[in-house]
Amino acid sequence: MAGRGANFQPPRNADGNVVPHDSPNIDGADTLIRYITDQYLVEDEKVVGGKRLSTGAFSESSDGGMSVDIEKKMVAAGLAVAARVLPPFVGAGRLIAAELRALQMLVGEDPLKENPHHGAVWHVRQTKRKKLLQQFVWVVKPAEIA
Repeated sequence: MAGRGANFQPPRNADGNVVPHDSPNIDGADTLIRYITDQYLVEDEKVVGGKRLSTGAFSESSDGGMSVDIEKKMVAAGLAVAARVLPPFVGAGRLIAAELRALQMLVGEDPLKENPHHGAVWHVRQTKRKKLLQQFVWVVKPAEIA
């Protein structure tokens, strides 16, 4: 594996898909943006506004990894988080890499042709989702969330 720096390439399997890894380019203090769709806003009469974010928002996709954007890469490219909150997304929030790693998760780069700032978080266990929800900080809060 290549070392830290611009030349780092995430490891890939024989099909060309990024495999779980912990990127040397993502520092502990780095922030990751998780985009939220309305399917993860659930009814809750105990909260102001009547809706809250579900722990289901923090799960890996069927092809592996929980999708995030690496905020420092977005900033370097001149992109604002709010500019990426377009349908189907209704909001976005931050997670901190060190906090995810403290939960035994891997935080890596997973660049896509349409989104070179894309990353992924692996080993997101159901037992850790409540902690992720507690660590999540809204950047763009949906109107339904007070």
